[in-house]
Amino acid sequence: MLVDLHGQHEAQSLLRPSTQRDLLDAFGDADAERDRVRAAFAAAQAARAREADLTTKRDDVRKRADYLRHVAKEIREAAPKAGEDEALAAEVKRLSNVEELTKVSSQLAEI
Repeated sequence: MLVDLHGQHEAQSLLRPSTQRDLLDAFGDADAERDRVRAAFAAAQAARAREADLTTKRDDVRKRADYLRHVAKEIREAAPKAGEDEALAAEVKRLSNVEELTKVSSQLAEI
């Protein structure tokens, strides 16, 4: 197609890069090359997307590993002992009533 006939204001198609590319490929009889370039470009885009996905996953794994190292360090530093959780649960139960006991004792002191 060497001539582009249209109505008023429709002759803009020759300004589109895709139309120019198609005309040039048709003139040079480069359909096979165009298809190979299109396939290579699509493969490159897919590879870039996969790389971005893998980079994101790698960063997530690193963050998770740092968090788990931090948690493991805190557990080691706390040095928990066997049966300590039952003792702590009993103390939590006892201390949960401190506010109520303080309030009642203040009321009794006022009487």
